[in-house]
Amino acid sequence: MKKKLSRLYLLFWLVPFVVSPLQWFSSTVQEVDIFRPVNGTGILVAKNFGTLTILYFLLLITMVVFEFSRKHPLVCVAIISLQIMFTTIFFMLPRIIIGPTGLSQSGMSDVDFYLRALLLSIEPSYMVALISLIISVGFYFTFNICRENKST
Repeated sequence: MKKKLSRLYLLFWLVPFVVSPLQWFSSTVQEVDIFRPVNGTGILVAKNFGTLTILYFLLLITMVVFEFSRKHPLVCVAIISLQIMFTTIFFMLPRIIIGPTGLSQSGMSDVDFYLRALLLSIEPSYMVALISLIISVGFYFTFNICRENKST
């Protein structure tokens, strides 16, 4: 039972893949004095951020392989480091995609407007994906890193 529970992080890591057909971002962006709507699904984000997508799948494959094989403590540390790095970049995606100058003509000088516009442009499916990645990192840390420290 504990072994199956320790693999629960893999399910949470798959949530961004599952919600990728849904809308993640919706905004109006200014581009050369022309306002245009931006409606981004997870699939569109994956196409535009190929390196991040490849890292996601490589990390998923690595986690699956090492979950069902013998684990070395250094591999667990490397995996959680990559998970934290990926989750941090994923967290910054709205700011990278929408940017400060696209939502407000004054850029970052109008912080209150920018923050409200940024929060309005983020769709619930992106938040579900982000929260699931954070939970996955937490479960991986609890079941693989903390458990290793207790067993040694």
